[in-house]
Amino acid sequence: MHVELTDLFRCPVPHRDSWLVAAADRTEARVILDGVLGCPECGAEYPIRGGVARFDARTSQHGDYAANGDPEFAFRIAALLGATDGSVTIALVGTTTGLARAIGSVVPVRCIVVDAADEDFAVSALRIDGAPLAIIRGNGTLPVARGALGGVYAGSGDPAVYTAALRAGGRLVAPVACTVPAGITELARDGSHWVGERAGDTSTAPASLVELRRRR
Repeated sequence: MHVELTDLFRCPVPHRDSWLVAAADRTEARVILDGVLGCPECGAEYPIRGGVARFDARTSQHGDYAANGDPEFAFRIAALLGATDGSVTIALVGTTTGLARAIGSVVPVRCIVVDAADEDFAVSALRIDGAPLAIIRGNGTLPVARGALGGVYAGSGDPAVYTAALRAGGRLVAPVACTVPAGITELARDGSHWVGERAGDTSTAPASLVELRRRR
């Protein structure tokens, strides 16, 4: 990665366009051999190893939201997933344990954090306000039973991989840059995400978007 080319690259996370900031740990002849490209917009970091920039190895996603457990972002994701009570189990793929904890403070859902962008795997994090939490490494897969989940937030990877884990009527939320996979009916989208629903019994109308109230 030659230093003169770093200003050409952009973060693949959908948000306002901005150059990436390079931090070099080891350079030779103006070539960054080891370091990191950081996004000032979302906090994502992309490692440079052996001179190769690894955009497939993001170490933080939605850094200003998920890493800090921002309650407004958590509230929004919980609402999009239809996580209105403790009867639903959701999966958060490629985010952080901080986002899971923030959602748990909004509604006591059972949560599976898959391929977390942080390394905060402390035992104390494995319970969120009494709601069960599991943290797993799926390496781009979601190894749960078919139809087991009420919602999946696909923060990384191909959303199509996660559809089998959704029950009929279950929600799938992904960045707008991702394609809505087969078997998912798009319900709504904005500038950052779309939300879809897993197809089920055709005699049953798709569930509408729901209003989510904060716990007092």
